Amino acid sequence: MLTRKNSIATIMVLVVFVACLFASMASFGFASPITRVEELRVQVSMFNNHPIIIIGAYLPEGATLPAQVPVAVPEGVRVDWVGEIAGTGNPDEDPTTKYELLETKDGWDIYLIEATKHRVVQIEASLTKPYMTLLGNNMGTVEFVYTPATDVSTLIIAAEAPQNVLNYDQKPGHEVYATGPSGGMLYGPTFEGAKAGETYGVSFSFETIDAAEGAQGLAGDSFTSIMIVLIIVLLSAVAALFFIINRQRADGTQAEKPRAKSPASQPKPQQKK
Repeated sequence: MLTRKNSIATIMVLVVFVACLFASMASFGFASPITRVEELRVQVSMFNNHPIIIIGAYLPEGATLPAQVPVAVPEGVRVDWVGEIAGTGNPDEDPTTKYELLETKDGWDIYLIEATKHRVVQIEASLTKPYMTLLGNNMGTVEFVYTPATDVSTLIIAAEAPQNVLNYDQKPGHEVYATGPSGGMLYGPTFEGAKAGETYGVSFSFETIDAAEGAQGLAGDSFTSIMIVLIIVLLSAVAALFFIINRQRADGTQAEKPRAKSPASQPKPQQKK
């Protein structure tokens, strides 16, 4: 049986608990509700010879704004930019937005990103570990795994390959997307109905064109082109010289011919006696 004193103490505990709960929610920007992510596009690329990760979260059509969007990035990465995608194609028109670190769990930093005007939010960060390994003999591999923070209807994971790729693994369910920041192809799979906490990934091997061979081939092509030009010039010079010689010969032949005598210069015929 609760006494008046115990009841007051219980109420105080509840009040403190609720106050702490609201304070924690406010600190993480929970003024807006957390919204389900319809599609998540994860891209790992090279930028200025450094690996980066770009994640775009797409909210469902008709999503209520403002909203909080949970997005996971590898633990310990440096966040470079967080904002909303206006969809105009001009990055200068993509506004930055507020974000907070919600928690770190199982090797992932989970951020809450605020969507205020647009249904797409994006986070860009610098990776601490490479996703690409060069094996020598013009061979290499790409491997990257990702764990979404929430259930996602469609999850796309694409990795950028080197720009000078000659061959690569063509796997079922994988597609080639637009080129990445370094000019290489973006290649990876699509997962439907991805679940929070589960691991998904992209991996493939590739073969590149050797830079020395490419340079040698380029030099060979240049040498061939120069030789062709020189041969054309030489043939043109020979043809011109032949024409000049023939013209001189022709002029010389005409000079050696006797001039036709005029009637006044011819001797008068002798009269017969």
